[in-house]
Amino acid sequence: MKLELKHIAPYLPYRLNIITGIVRVNLTAVALDSTHVFTTTSLGSRERQMKQINEIKPILRPLSDLTKEIEHNGLKFVPSIILKECYGHSVQIAESKYLITPIQLESYTLVSQLFEWHFDIFGLIEKGLAIDFNTI
Repeated sequence: MKLELKHIAPYLPYRLNIITGIVRVNLTAVALDSTHVFTTTSLGSRERQMKQINEIKPILRPLSDLTKEIEHNGLKFVPSIILKECYGHSVQIAESKYLITPIQLESYTLVSQLFEWHFDIFGLIEKGLAIDFNTI
């Protein structure tokens, strides 16, 4: 499996950070086309770089972080509590995996929220196509 446009595009409205190259430069993805990611080094910067999709790794949170306190945009919270209180969805644990049922994944607002918090919906971390947020 390789990283594709469909894996990155849903995160783009939410300032997806990526790592590129051997030196591990931290950039923010700001635009996409079918084979390239356009990046900037800081919010509001007019300097853009173009990277091929296969040259980058998005920085994402594993689903196991759903039940841990995280910080996002300066706010600290436990995502599973927010999902339960605001959307009525609970996180279930089965065989050491955090599961969201297929019915819940049909909820556009739930999935959008997980993208906004940069959760790894596609299992990219396990496949070596993304970097675990907690390791940086």
